[in-house]
Amino acid sequence: GETSEETALNEAWEEAGLRGDIVGEPVGTYVYSKWNGTFAVEIHLMEVTGQDATWPEDHIRERHWVKPEVARRRMLGRTFEKPVRDALLRLLGDGGD
Repeated sequence: GETSEETALNEAWEEAGLRGDIVGEPVGTYVYSKWNGTFAVEIHLMEVTGQDATWPEDHIRERHWVKPEVARRRMLGRTFEKPVRDALLRLLGDGGD
C-alpha cells in the first residue's frame, strides 16, 4: 500500500493537477464516511512545484487559487475545517489576514 504522503501527492494530482513535495509531518487528521465506509485522512502540507493543464478529475473539479482568508471562509462547516484552519494558522502565524 501507499504511505499517507504518497496518497496525498497522488490525490493532489488526480483532483487538482498539482505536483509538489510534502513538507514536514502531517498537520492534522479528519474522518469522513463515503461508500458505506469510514475513512481517516492525514493532512499534509505540500509545496506546489507545478500544475498540469489537464488531470484525471478535471471534468468534475475546478482548480482555484485563493488567499488564505478566502480558503478559510470556503471551509466553514466542512469536515476538515478545523485541521486545515489550524494548518493555515501554523503556516502563516497571524492567520493570513
